[in-house]
Amino acid sequence: MIGELELEINSKRDKISNIKEETQELKKYKAVLDRMVEWKLCEKTSDRAVFNLLYGSVQLEVVFESHTDKTQHTEMLVKKVGNIKFHLQLDERNSQDYACLVHNLIGQFIETKSNWVKKYPAESDIPLLLHDVALVVSRCRTLGEEIHRLKKWGSLKLDIMEIACKDKQIKILFSSLKVFAKFEVTLVVSPEYPMSSLQVLHLKNYIGDIRMCQIEDVVTSVTPSKNYLIKVVKKIHEALLV
Repeated sequence: MIGELELEINSKRDKISNIKEETQELKKYKAVLDRMVEWKLCEKTSDRAVFNLLYGSVQLEVVFESHTDKTQHTEMLVKKVGNIKFHLQLDERNSQDYACLVHNLIGQFIETKSNWVKKYPAESDIPLLLHDVALVVSRCRTLGEEIHRLKKWGSLKLDIMEIACKDKQIKILFSSLKVFAKFEVTLVVSPEYPMSSLQVLHLKNYIGDIRMCQIEDVVTSVTPSKNYLIKVVKKIHEALLV
């Protein structure tokens, strides 16, 4: 009898141990999914749903109409969307300039898309709305991360003295004693980054005589893709500063 109890206790201990291991694995999977998903539901009532994006600095609010309609083929009630609102909540005074640039691009994307409700008229369209918005937010966030990396490591490997962001512009100051050149390039980005090409807005020489056409040729030689800005900066460095 005692032997049977010991076996049962050991069996339960093994099960508990297995459950703990499975729980830890599930927590790891959840953490991975949280990093992959750009949005989080922070409020849901019968009147509205509120989602946070970009670490809570972008808020998407979906307001439902007070009445509902029935579908033509079923008795299921369809909740209609009455309004879609965006709230950009970045503290610009205390934020990095590239974070402000990211929010400017997201704001431009929101403004250029007219009549959100017409495109996403029902509660069943919210997943598509979240997908479309999160895709732009993800790409803009990635751009911000690229600029951060260039600010941190660009001076060591790419002869970058300074990077500054304003509105939709990125100013990059290059300086190299090796080729005795110092110049500033101003690039313009869009909310479609990195799918749309970077535009060269301005070139200012401090030392040397780099020409605008040289910068434009380098930029156009790089195909828009992942880490597009970093690839362009590396190409400028390889072509003109090495």
